Amino acid sequence: MELEEAKKALLRKSTIELERTLLEIWLAAGIEEIYKYKNNIKAYRREGLTRFDLINDLTYQLFPEVEDTANHHDAAAEDFKMRVDELLAARELIPSMKTQS
Repeated sequence: MELEEAKKALLRKSTIELERTLLEIWLAAGIEEIYKYKNNIKAYRREGLTRFDLINDLTYQLFPEVEDTANHHDAAAEDFKMRVDELLAARELIPSMKTQS
């Protein structure tokens, strides 16, 4: 049982590190907001501008706090978009995930 818990904790730590790396890349590329549609993480741009996929989450585990618009009838990207800098800041607050020197 303890081994299973340790595996889950390691997987979550790796997931958070991956999310943080992706957020840093997107922020550096000028992407300010993202949203999720059918487990695709997409760059949000105001209405009328082209939106594009950033990553297809085949694990269904990345960015759990970003609500998938596909799960809501008549939902729009605007309803569930989230700021990249805020998502990154939330991950920086997790003490066990900070880079050790």
